[in-house]
Amino acid sequence: MWEVSLMYPHGAGADRGNSSVLSPEPLQWEEFGDSCYYFSDTTEQWENAKKICAAVNSHLIIINSNTEQNFVVQKIKQTSVWLGLHDTEVEGTWRWVDGSLLERNGYWKSGEPNDAHGAEDCAVLYKEKNWNDIPCDKNVQFVCEKSALS
Repeated sequence: MWEVSLMYPHGAGADRGNSSVLSPEPLQWEEFGDSCYYFSDTTEQWENAKKICAAVNSHLIIINSNTEQNFVVQKIKQTSVWLGLHDTEVEGTWRWVDGSLLERNGYWKSGEPNDAHGAEDCAVLYKEKNWNDIPCDKNVQFVCEKSALS
């Protein structure tokens, strides 16, 4: 387990005040395979979660295997977490935060992704081991991932 301090403004999390004072937030990283993972206790909108991960030289989680997904699902603290997967640039073209295309069908829940109301462009992973597209402005817990070598 690794520990890193993250500095970000109060107000970044749904349960924080609106102060602009920076404060340290220790991050506990868990190693699995070739990666380390940070499982948030706070909820964030997708874009803010992406920025928080970037601030600690990581990215929102990219699922590369069923084994990795099973590891993450076991650690989810609520019902879902943001994936680093979106179709904000071209509707229906799902890309990971590293710019790579979703190469296989993924683990979508039956009937998903469906872009309900034309407003679902970011993906979440549910404890039930499937994915769903939801609006990016929802507050959801998140997982940051980085190489164990970094």
